[in-house]
Amino acid sequence: MNLNDILRIIYTVGVFILRYCHLRQKQVINLIDGARLGCISDLILDECSGRICAIAVPMPCNSFLGVFYTKQIVIPFGNIVKFGDDTVLVEVDVSLCETVK
Repeated sequence: MNLNDILRIIYTVGVFILRYCHLRQKQVINLIDGARLGCISDLILDECSGRICAIAVPMPCNSFLGVFYTKQIVIPFGNIVKFGDDTVLVEVDVSLCETVK
């Protein structure tokens, strides 16, 4: 078993368990402007509590060879509105989000 098979996300409202391998296939949609941000590429965890602090979504960067994903938008977990069947709805101002490589 690898980390994708073991990792579970426990959502505090009721008992909501979701495997990471299924979570990363969901499209992240920003409710503020209706933009599709992409699929979840990473989770940022608090080392002490083990809780999810944020999700990361690849940010497309254009170059002369095409589109590359060199940076990630970090979306705080508190900005997630809902986990749907095939989407994750967020409310976030992307221009204010932290980006990481």
